[in-house]
Amino acid sequence: MTKRDRAHLVESESTQMNVCVMLISLAFVFAGWFLIWNGRDPAVAWMTTAFFGGCLVIATWDLMQTRLRGSLARTNRFDPNDNFLPIVVKRSVGHFFAYMIGSGCFVCTGTLMILSDKAPILGWATVAFFGLGTIVLLVQVVDPRPRLLIDEEGVFDRTLGVGPILWSDIKGAYVVSVHGLDFICLVVRDPSVYLEKLSPLRRKLASANCALGFMELNLNLAGLKMSTQDLLRLIGERIEEHKPG
Repeated sequence: MTKRDRAHLVESESTQMNVCVMLISLAFVFAGWFLIWNGRDPAVAWMTTAFFGGCLVIATWDLMQTRLRGSLARTNRFDPNDNFLPIVVKRSVGHFFAYMIGSGCFVCTGTLMILSDKAPILGWATVAFFGLGTIVLLVQVVDPRPRLLIDEEGVFDRTLGVGPILWSDIKGAYVVSVHGLDFICLVVRDPSVYLEKLSPLRRKLASANCALGFMELNLNLAGLKMSTQDLLRLIGERIEEHKPG
């Protein structure tokens, strides 16, 4: 199976999953509205509507993004051989906003669990987890700084926390997709040079990535305004240019 075939297979599986989640969530949202309309068990009705409403928002956005990524991959937006560096890749505000809305719906669900005394312990856990997630996503929405910078020296991913990764240190790159989310895994000559800049916990997490098919240093492409294939072609071209000898 070629890389293109694998990409199409991943895209198809992601689309099917999102469509399934959308349909199920939509059915439960309508069921919640029906209970609200008829005044039956309003706490359960609102919890159902809030929870599956959040699922519906996230699944709908992911489906739109999957379609968009497929469209971008089929239309070469630029030639990686062009002299256009440095390139600054910004985050998609819409991506993080959609996830923030979904996470906020889950917070509402947990709040209703607490107020209605239906499942207060689970409610508090839900509010704590998704409340923190909502705050993190809100920061991503309002943060104007670029997520990814590619220039003649190397690659800088703000989320990695290791600073610029030099082209001379990168031997190769490949894509791994997990549930429709793409990562560009960087094969680095000596990852410890960069990992030592992280906290002990983050170093352990980075090292554990290898057991999952990743590398120690991986570019998370979620919410970026650029197609995966464009980025991979660009990075691959620069790696070839900076190979020793």
